[in-house]
Amino acid sequence: RYKPAPDIFLRAIELLDCPPQECLVLEDSPCGVCAGWRAGCRVIMIPDLVEPSGEDLERADACVPSLNEVISYLEN
Repeated sequence: RYKPAPDIFLRAIELLDCPPQECLVLEDSPCGVCAGWRAGCRVIMIPDLVEPSGEDLERADACVPSLNEVISYLEN
């Protein structure tokens, strides 16, 4: 199934043989944020074309303006 179903992330978790809470999803879309959240992963949103809604911000661990900011977020 397609996002926002978590199937793609659940499959990756299965292949990694890793607990979902130890996985990090980087997403630019609300559907991707929802899918990562439903899979039980940590999610960082990097908005592209669509600004995040309140629901997106509740589901994501962080929302940063660029991929460069992800590194700073993880270091802190």
